[in-house]
This record gives sequence, C-alpha cells and structure tokens, in this order.
Amino acid sequence: MAKNILYSFIFASVLFVVWNTLLGYFPFLLFAIYLFVLLFSLLLSLKSLFQTKVTFMSSLHVYKRTDDIEILFKRDYQGWIQCGYIQVEYSIYQGEQCLIHRQFLLKDDEQKEVVSLPHCGYYTIHMTKIKCFDILQCFYHTQKDIQKASFYVFPKIMKINSFVSVESQMIQDVENYSLFHKGDDHTEVFEIRPYQDGDALKHIHWKASMKENELFVKEGSQPTTHYLLLTVDLTMNSDENDQTLDYFYSICLYLLNKGMIFKFLVPQKDSLEVVVIQNQDQLRDCMKRIMKYSYFYEPRHYLAFPNVCVVKRNEVEMI
Repeated sequence: MAKNILYSFIFASVLFVVWNTLLGYFPFLLFAIYLFVLLFSLLLSLKSLFQTKVTFMSSLHVYKRTDDIEILFKRDYQGWIQCGYIQVEYSIYQGEQCLIHRQFLLKDDEQKEVVSLPHCGYYTIHMTKIKCFDILQCFYHTQKDIQKASFYVFPKIMKINSFVSVESQMIQDVENYSLFHKGDDHTEVFEIRPYQDGDALKHIHWKASMKENELFVKEGSQPTTHYLLLTVDLTMNSDENDQTLDYFYSICLYLLNKGMIFKFLVPQKDSLEVVVIQNQDQLRDCMKRIMKYSYFYEPRHYLAFPNVCVVKRNEVEMI
C-alpha cells in the first residue's frame, strides 16, 4: 500500500507543478481537491482493507469425472463501508503439481468459478493471495496464503455384465468366498427351515420352534476363509490411469452388488495395507486413499502378495 500512496503523491505533485507553471495558482485548488478525495477514500476504506476476508467452498467434496467443479468465493466483512474490488488469486494442485492458476476480480459479495478437471485424483485448492482495493481503486492491501481445501474426482462407473474370467479363477483358487451362501458354519445363520430327518438336534432353533409350534433348524452360512485380493497398476499416464480406475471401481461395485466380499491393496503413505471391503462406504474410503497416495504405486508393487488380481486399463490379470 505504501508504494501506491507514494506513486499517487508523486503524480499529484507533478500535476501541481505542471499546472502551476502553465495556468497559475488555480491548479492549487484542483490539487487540493484531488488530494482530499484521495485521502477521504483511503480513510473510508482503511478498516475494510485490513479486516475484509475472502472464503471459498466447493459445492461437493467428491465429484464425478464428468462434473464441472464449482467453487464459490465470498467476501466477509461486517462493517458499514465495504472496500472496493477484491483481486483473488488461487491455484489447484494435484500432489505437488500446479494444474490451474487463475486470477479474477470479486466485485460483488460472492462469485462462482467453474473449473473442469478431466482426470481422476485428489486435488487441493489453494487461495494464494487477495488484494483488497479502496473505493477509488487507488490503494490496496495484500493478504497471502489465505485458505486451502481439498476434493476428489472419482472414476466413471462402467456397465459390467459379467466378470467371468476373474470369477472362474476365484471359484478355483478361493475355498469359500461369500458369507451369503449356505455352509456348515452355524455361528452365522443363513436361514431357518423346517426340521427334516437326520438334522442334528443341536441346530434346532428353539425360539422359532416354540413360536410356530413346529420344529425349525438353523442353516449355517458358508465360512469365509479366503477373499479375492484386488489392486491396480497405475502409471505416469493420466489417461491410462483413468481407464484403469474406471474399470477397477466398476468391478468393485459389481462384486459388492453380487454380495461378494473382497480385499483391497491400499496405500498408506509409505506402505501397502490389505483392507477387507464389505460395503460401498468402505470402497469409497479406499478409493480416496488410492487417489490421494497414487504416487506411492511403483511398477509391480503387488508382486509381494500372492494370488492378487491386478487391474490395468480394461484387463484383469491373476498374479
């Protein structure tokens, strides 16, 4: 701001000297009026220049790759006199890479910015600088490193009618793969049915039998001793990674819709963790971790894990 004040006074002084030399003492009145208006504008705006804040928020925390990202910027000042325009600078990062850097004038109380990000991933919005101008736009006060926020761009969901290759391998290599099938584990009840000759008395469901005045027995569930283990093969190519993540995410949803429980190889900062996926909330959390720590994936990172299904682009390979 001090630099702007200095420039304004230099301009006013030069104007006064020129006009006084050419036109006489009348320019002194013009100079005085100019100086008064300049200082009056600064005094009116002084408090708002230092106390005005700008906040922003994105409409969603998780977007689809087909969505436009909407960022709403708002000025925040409760005084009677608002400052003038606010120049806002912000950047969007994916990891350490700056993808977008923009600058705009916030003229009203709020303004919406629309950004398009074509690739899946974890992104951070960083409002790097704002300049609050006085009413006449002659002076400004700068604030830096204002606010940060993050969001995810999720893969597209593809229609998968069958998953024959992996399902057949899973049935061959996995002893029992779903709790939603009949079996001999009576710690988990699959269903209740009428008693038949040969049923063990220890499996009688006494509560249901007394209620219906007829003997019923408990059908056990199929014990789950092994799960299908899935992972992705990511590269430095964003287009290939999008294709891989689209197919991978769609396969996971397909398995969950069929009642199958499976495992995930999920990055955890500097290591890999095996997580059991039983519902869509767990799946979404793990997808976020994959996109946030995608830099951790190295070529053939999954070789230390036996019987893992690797998704790359639109193919699945059992290692």
